Amino acid sequence: MASRDVKFRIRCRYADGTGEPWWENYEKPGVTSLKEAEEWAEATIDSFNSTIRPHERARKLLAVELLPDDTDVKRFVTHNWEKTNLITKASRGMSFDEMECKNCGATGRRYGLGQNGVEMSARSMRKRNHRECINKAVWEAMK
Repeated sequence: MASRDVKFRIRCRYADGTGEPWWENYEKPGVTSLKEAEEWAEATIDSFNSTIRPHERARKLLAVELLPDDTDVKRFVTHNWEKTNLITKASRGMSFDEMECKNCGATGRRYGLGQNGVEMSARSMRKRNHRECINKAVWEAMK
């Protein structure tokens, strides 16, 4: 009987110790145990740090945890945007729709025909659970 892939999360922080640590959630094919998840996380962080770009900062792996099988890992990484205004608005010669994420409550604007996605509001970008799209109930449990 083949082992099932596991869902897991890794806790990271900047290598220089600045800033708050954060969680990243994953479900990777071929990772079937905590040991394999730890090995994958270490290799991923090492790879990131060895190919760092000028505007990026090195990271340090702090922890790896398995998640329950029923955890929807995708809800942590993808906003589910919904239009909140009835009629397209216009300002400074640009048309836009106001949007809100059904998962985390983040807000933003979709300009023009929406080919470039949604531009998140500055207020939402300041909130970590909005930047990472963490469901409100899950966010409270993670604290």
